[in-house]
Amino acid sequence: MRKLTYLSILIVTTVLFIPTLHSNITGSPGGKTNSPSDGANCTQCHTGTVNSGPGTLTVMTNIP
Repeated sequence: MRKLTYLSILIVTTVLFIPTLHSNITGSPGGKTNSPSDGANCTQCHTGTVNSGPGTLTVMTNIP
């Protein structure tokens, strides 16, 4: 019975959030790197300020 309840909650939650999700089927529209030749950045699709804080870089690998 608990599994059915959890499954029902998962399905209802998924159905409620599906209309708010969207993406480009072919990937990024391109030309949005904010480089001098592009003249555009990612804020046409995303909100926020470009490069507004300290970034971090993490390199992960599975090379032995």
